[in-house]
Amino acid sequence: MKKICALLIISLSIFLIYFFNKDTKIYYVVLGDNSNDYYEKVEKQLKTKEKLEKTNTLFLESKDNITEIYNKIEKNIKKENQTIKNALIKADLVTIYLNYDNFKESDFLLIDKESEKVKKLFKKLRQNCKETIIVIGPNDDYSGSLKYLNKKFRNFANEYEIIYIKDEKNNNLTDTIINKININAWFCYKFLLQ
Repeated sequence: MKKICALLIISLSIFLIYFFNKDTKIYYVVLGDNSNDYYEKVEKQLKTKEKLEKTNTLFLESKDNITEIYNKIEKNIKKENQTIKNALIKADLVTIYLNYDNFKESDFLLIDKESEKVKKLFKKLRQNCKETIIVIGPNDDYSGSLKYLNKKFRNFANEYEIIYIKDEKNNNLTDTIINKININAWFCYKFLLQ
């Protein structure tokens, strides 16, 4: 009987320690091309819900493409006393807006060539971040080659459990991202797959 009581007390103590020390805020890392301000809107909504711990934009640069982001992670670059791998490990949410300026209408060969780079990038991201990763693809409303790109890249994203969404011309991108994360008191958030 004493053993059962001791086990119950220990179990209850562990639960209470977990409950009162759990991290309920989102550490948000933004990578990629900073020409789109979607991440500021996401940050604002997370602040409004009082769920934002910090937004890390240290590794966000103008016109970052697939290769540049991959190389940053591979070289584990450091800015302001933090490495990119450390930021990815700490992240609860990572969003990446890639620069798609290289992909012009009917450039299917380039898309096929870049596909292997994208697959390597997604694998590298997943190796360093076990939480929610959202990659924003280009708007493909008027382009057959960008529809092809989005389909191909979405398949790679699914393989590495990464959420892939296309940019929306009607400014619903922020809402789409927020809808992908379900704020929740027990686990901070869970992502909803498409």
